[in-house]
Amino acid sequence: MSHESVKVSFSIESRSTLWNIIFEGFDQEVVLITNFYGKTQSTIGILHNFAGLIDNKFNDCYISKTDKGLVIKKYLPTNDSEQISKWENLMISLGDNIEVISDINPS
Repeated sequence: MSHESVKVSFSIESRSTLWNIIFEGFDQEVVLITNFYGKTQSTIGILHNFAGLIDNKFNDCYISKTDKGLVIKKYLPTNDSEQISKWENLMISLGDNIEVISDINPS
């Protein structure tokens, strides 16, 4: 998903091997990765400010600030498509809100 001043992208990491998936099923632990990229220094600053709020709200996330924005890694004990969808929708909403804040306070 892309906005004018914020780009949001998703990926999934897993330590499961193809062997695990074939013989144990897709119900393996995963790490959801959300990348937020700011177009301007102002937007990057807003993303960095949100890092603390997210860190306080979600105990199962690892958050890192980057030169271009923010990376959020969320651990899920199982590859649950419903939980993944909920998390993606929450992150898209966060991107939308950052976009609105960035539009109100342009650099």
